[in-house]
Amino acid sequence: DSIRVRNFNNYNQTRRLNAGSLYHQPKLTEYNMKQSFLLFLFLTICISFTSETAEAQFKEYTGSGDDILVIEKPDEDMPALLVINGNRGSNHFSVTSFDASRDRIDLLVNTTEPYSGIVAVDLPVGTNTKMLEISASGSWAINVYPIGAAHKISTDNPKSDSGDNILWIEGDASIATISGNSNSSHFSVTAYDGSGRRNGLLVNTTDRYNGKVMIPKGTLLLQVTASGNWSVKLQ
Repeated sequence: DSIRVRNFNNYNQTRRLNAGSLYHQPKLTEYNMKQSFLLFLFLTICISFTSETAEAQFKEYTGSGDDILVIEKPDEDMPALLVINGNRGSNHFSVTSFDASRDRIDLLVNTTEPYSGIVAVDLPVGTNTKMLEISASGSWAINVYPIGAAHKISTDNPKSDSGDNILWIEGDASIATISGNSNSSHFSVTAYDGSGRRNGLLVNTTDRYNGKVMIPKGTLLLQVTASGNWSVKLQ
């Protein structure tokens, strides 16, 4: 049952994350016909990842203090996951993504609290992160995983965790019961479809939250932005 996808089988197996696959569907123009063909081959091979692949860490970056990282993703044309840890001293800590032209893409992390979370780069699709700007006064670590390593969630498999995370929906789900933000910080849940496009802002609050929301049709990923405990249950 081993699944071999490009150089994915060469990853260092250091952390277990659940598995899946994400893809986007570019328009079939002359410019990207080749890319679309390669994407078709990719989908044919990796419609799902094995648990072995799920453990595969692509790259690891560590350091201390301010830094600029030139990073590699498992696939330049797809989003990727960053598992970020840092700011034990509770100072200011931020991580910002940039493309090859040094144009800012996204502020991934911005906090004065100790940080441990999972964020996605180049989600929604349409950008290609090449550099990360780290603002820190202590040690930090950033591990890169394929987007398919996102934690799985389904109607039979609810998810509870703390901090930022990316969830991969398995099967059909129409309603999400979401709770969290007991510390009254910013709390949001954003949906993305199978093409990596934003599919709706399901929750966005600075108050404690407990409620049910509709999951937009075609949703594949849920991006949780949180600084405390939360839970998501699908039906």
